[in-house]
Amino acid sequence: MELDDAGYGCIMAVPVDQRLGSAAQWSVWIDHFRCAARTVGVWEYLDPALSDREIKTLPEPEKEPHPSLIFQNARDVADLTDEEYPIYHRLLTENDRREAKQKMLARQLSGFSEVITRSVVVEHRHLLGDEYSARQKLVKLAMAFALDEVTRTEELRRQWRQMIESRHPSDLSAIEVWLTGWMSLYGKALAAGVPDVCCQHTPEKFAIRDFLRAVQPHDDLFYSTWMDKIRLEDATFEEVISMYRTRRRITELFGKATPVENTVPTLFGYPAPPPTQDTAKGSEENQRTCVCGSTQHQWKQCYYLVKSIRPDRWRPRPNVERRVAKAIKQLSPSDQKKIAKITNDKGAAHIAMPNTKEL
Repeated sequence: MELDDAGYGCIMAVPVDQRLGSAAQWSVWIDHFRCAARTVGVWEYLDPALSDREIKTLPEPEKEPHPSLIFQNARDVADLTDEEYPIYHRLLTENDRREAKQKMLARQLSGFSEVITRSVVVEHRHLLGDEYSARQKLVKLAMAFALDEVTRTEELRRQWRQMIESRHPSDLSAIEVWLTGWMSLYGKALAAGVPDVCCQHTPEKFAIRDFLRAVQPHDDLFYSTWMDKIRLEDATFEEVISMYRTRRRITELFGKATPVENTVPTLFGYPAPPPTQDTAKGSEENQRTCVCGSTQHQWKQCYYLVKSIRPDRWRPRPNVERRVAKAIKQLSPSDQKKIAKITNDKGAAHIAMPNTKEL
């Protein structure tokens, strides 16, 4: 949608390769015009699905208010008193406003009419021969290309199954388009009552399972996590799509190779943050398990060793504290010195050394 010099909405014709030429294109093609027409508030004047009685039409132009509406015997504005003239002026202003609105609508509908013709392949433009209004053109085209309810349902069913078997893109931008395609097709299939999407007893779960099966070859962790989730509780198709979109974006940002152990604790597929610069040095310390049992951070990043980095509501677990104390005792003397330096630094956590009997 663009605005011309007068500020009116002007719809752009569809790309050449998307011009209407077959019934298979109708749904996407009419959506293009429906969206644009609703944006400028004229779809109720164009909708080909409405009958002639239901469709809204432009009102007939009104005549300019005559002064006699204010003073019965007035022949022109000069016959009005100073008190009557402001009332008459308001009538003129309101009439001008309605007239301007009608002209704007007429201009927009005329623009749609021209673009509709340009958006149909040349060999089918004969269908629009004597039809001049945008509404009449859409009605003609709907009669020629719109599918009946049963045929449309079968077509959406075919598209849905094709979507399940479609190849998962590897590029993030292509994944965004792929996910948008899923959402668009889901909305259409749901509205049409496609059996593959709708289920009376388990709403949305059929559609979610189909999407997860399409994702599985590319991301088995996300597949298995969400399959378990929807067995226990309800979820919406939009929610699953949104979560997967977020996962792909984060994975793209943090690196394409995200270990499974990094994503399992985060639930529903969010990858863990990437290693910091310090953890990427490849030192011996980076390769070992922390004294708390985690493999995801260094000693100086451990909440059990460094009190200053603990989140406000974080609380240590007694069994882990005992594990830390025992693990420190089993370290080499040099490593114990490193731990001591970390714990003795300002803000470091105090590690309570339990009695030997407790270990």
